[in-house]
Amino acid sequence: MIHADNGEIELVPTLRVGGRTAEATFLRSQLAHRAKALPLDPGWSAYRLDRLNIYGRSFRVTLRFRQGCLAAVELYQVGAVSKLSWDDWSGEEENARKADHDTWLVSLLGPPPYTYGWGSIRSENDPLGGYSVIMIRYSEDQAS
Repeated sequence: MIHADNGEIELVPTLRVGGRTAEATFLRSQLAHRAKALPLDPGWSAYRLDRLNIYGRSFRVTLRFRQGCLAAVELYQVGAVSKLSWDDWSGEEENARKADHDTWLVSLLGPPPYTYGWGSIRSENDPLGGYSVIMIRYSEDQAS
């Protein structure tokens, strides 16, 4: 669940992350042992997690850290079967995914916009990247 009051999201019952989550804390968690580290620019790190059930939906989750503090969480809803290649990609399916993301967010948080003192939540469709994602971004002052 996403908590609008502080931006925290419960990934599993034993791990809740938010703008004050340190990378070192994540790396000590059970989820980190199965996460895939993604290459990024210096000062940034990211980890893609296995599929997680978050409030009734299956998501692929990416945690992005800046200077050791959580900067963003990406939620990408996945179906029962993952696409095997870009040959299976469809713009209509991505539009449907975004619509489903929008519906899910409204059911949890009410209607947008989702802008808070701690950061923001947006359902985005990246036409260049070819995917739709829920992006939770934390303000830099959250780490203090």
